[in-house]
Amino acid sequence: MINNFIKRNIKIHKVEGFTLAEVLVTFVIIGIVSALVIPAIITTTNKIKYVVKLKKAHSVLSQAFNLIVMDAGGSILNNSNFNSASGGAVASANSMNDFATKLNVIKNCGSSTGCLYTSSLKWLGGTTWRANLDSDWNGSYGKAILADGSMMMVSIYNSNCTSGAAGSPLYQSICGYIYIDINGAATPNEFGRDFFAFWITKIGIYPIGILNDGYGCVLNTTGTATNSGCAGKVITQGDMNY
Repeated sequence: MINNFIKRNIKIHKVEGFTLAEVLVTFVIIGIVSALVIPAIITTTNKIKYVVKLKKAHSVLSQAFNLIVMDAGGSILNNSNFNSASGGAVASANSMNDFATKLNVIKNCGSSTGCLYTSSLKWLGGTTWRANLDSDWNGSYGKAILADGSMMMVSIYNSNCTSGAAGSPLYQSICGYIYIDINGAATPNEFGRDFFAFWITKIGIYPIGILNDGYGCVLNTTGTATNSGCAGKVITQGDMNY
């Protein structure tokens, strides 16, 4: 009697599962979507990180330079390391020593090896510029590693701070420049991604690529004229849209 009641009042539904073929097709679709979406997400995330680190580097370098200027009595021209008649590796290393007193430096290599990576540095887009950065730039630049892992290179001209592109507000104001790899030896080690350039001028630290200085930021090109200007582009636009 009870069984008859159950049979009359309860509907039994037959639930069918997915076939193996349907499951496999679903997995394939998920894989394709992931392959398309995840790399783009990673690239966007990395670009955001690079922008943040670049802005921080600019701020830190500017603060350090301002302190050096204060020590020089209010003008960098009073510091013979920056306002150099001879320039070159010695002046660059001495200027790095000045920066090291104002920055959190964990290793100062002067113009010798030991502060840069032994792997390659690339132009924006992936073409190799330097096969072994540490050995290629031995004997040039003042070099140091900062506590946050970034690597800094200083180059001072033999111009008494009178270099600069004609037509730019920085004309006859540039003492030299700084290269910085904002994440050190970590990849991509590529100009315009994690490797950037700044002017050292009489009046402060400026990202290269601003104020009509003649330098740009062009993807898939080689040469400093089309790569050094990425710092200026990113800081001006607040984004890495290339």
